[in-house]
Amino acid sequence: MAARRRRLLAEGLAIDSSARVLVTDDAARGVDGVDFVYTDVWVSMGESDGDWATRVPGLIALSGDRSADDT
Repeated sequence: MAARRRRLLAEGLAIDSSARVLVTDDAARGVDGVDFVYTDVWVSMGESDGDWATRVPGLIALSGDRSADDT
């Protein structure tokens, strides 16, 4: 239920600012034509090394700013 409330809030703010909200599990579709992408954590602290090893390589390929990879 909290996710639905957050989405409704985001959609309301988008209307006020002429933005759009897209919720998708297709990363290529999610970033197509956008000027800015904000993400939260890729893998949470406390998750297994296997989770990190599986997720991070695939997500690095989506990085729009290679200069940030070394920080």
